[in-house]
Amino acid sequence: MLTVTLATITLLLIGWVGYPVVIALLGARARRRTPPAAPPVSPPAAVIIATRDSPLAMQRRVADILKSTYRRDRLQVIVAVDARSPYAISDYMSCLAHRARVVPGDLPGGKALTLNAGVRAADASILVFADSQQRFDPEAISELVCFLTQPEFGAVSGALVQQSGDGAMDLFWRYELLIRRGQSAINSIVSTSGGIQAVRSDLWMPLPANLICDDLYTTMQIVRRGLRVGFCPTATAFDPRQFTRIQQFQRKVRTLTGLFQFISWVPEVLLPWRNPIWTHFACHKLLRLATPYLVLLALIGLGQLLWQALDGALLAAVGVGLAAGVAAGMAMPSWRRSVLGHAGWAGLMLAAPVAATVNGVRRKWRVWHHHEPLQQAWAGKVGTPDVSGAGLTRQARPPRQRQRVGNAP
Repeated sequence: MLTVTLATITLLLIGWVGYPVVIALLGARARRRTPPAAPPVSPPAAVIIATRDSPLAMQRRVADILKSTYRRDRLQVIVAVDARSPYAISDYMSCLAHRARVVPGDLPGGKALTLNAGVRAADASILVFADSQQRFDPEAISELVCFLTQPEFGAVSGALVQQSGDGAMDLFWRYELLIRRGQSAINSIVSTSGGIQAVRSDLWMPLPANLICDDLYTTMQIVRRGLRVGFCPTATAFDPRQFTRIQQFQRKVRTLTGLFQFISWVPEVLLPWRNPIWTHFACHKLLRLATPYLVLLALIGLGQLLWQALDGALLAAVGVGLAAGVAAGMAMPSWRRSVLGHAGWAGLMLAAPVAATVNGVRRKWRVWHHHEPLQQAWAGKVGTPDVSGAGLTRQARPPRQRQRVGNAP
């Protein structure tokens, strides 16, 4: 039992401490490297947004993109409307006028098929992907395109800046960005941020229907073709939305379910000789997925070791003492709120892989949750978003079709 306990604790330390520390140090070294030079002529770039949000929300999003410092005559904006959107295509066309090209997404709908339709409409050598709710820094598109002047890179992710108001969640996201910086410095990141990324158009591969994590799928397809996918910290997008911890839990379940889906469709990524960034994939993705099970094994092992090392009565006394200390602390309101809050957040993060495992075993891939931004996140920034769609033509959603998913997309 000692061997199993030490092995589980070692894996946890590698995944959450050792690997991130090494990666962060390597990423810090990369900051001192000379950044790529801007291309003498700006290549044509197309910004593609797959959406089912209201036309008025998209009007604001396109206006933000057009504030970019990138040459306007070399920039195309394409709004691909999900077939499941409750709004009519004509409403999008009316709101966006000549500022963006509006195209319908492929049936039966979903983000992956909507992105495919947007890419087909693009006529550019660089595809920039954006989400509906984020806001780009004016230099973001230029920075992404400049990064791709390095021939060894086939795609690049920008930095998504989040200010959720929750210290624990914001700290965790900064921790993630440090890891991505280091991964990019060594070889390639494992997955881009879907809200800000750029891909060479000749490397794009159509996405399969019902795909959950399009960013992971695209990244790994490019990496497996021998190119790198980088991280550009100077290309930033700001997400003004604020999510509750339950919403964050739902998002985490979705992305981890998407990881299960990807592995079931492309199982060769589990083989070190078939996955060029297998170490990153295993430490950053697989160990996180296994975390709750490793924690459980470690706790069981430690409990058994303590029971064997200590007299049963002594162990019971220690347990009573700890329980009394916790009870005394819980009597203090401020301490109780802090402990319960952090414990609840940790519990949700540990529960997310378990929920994703259940989804993966059941092959339940419909796990999308659509969250509207909180009103206060928009106040004083871009105005209050239209979430009601008042005055717009709503169309009936197409009936959902049950699709059978095979072993490959």
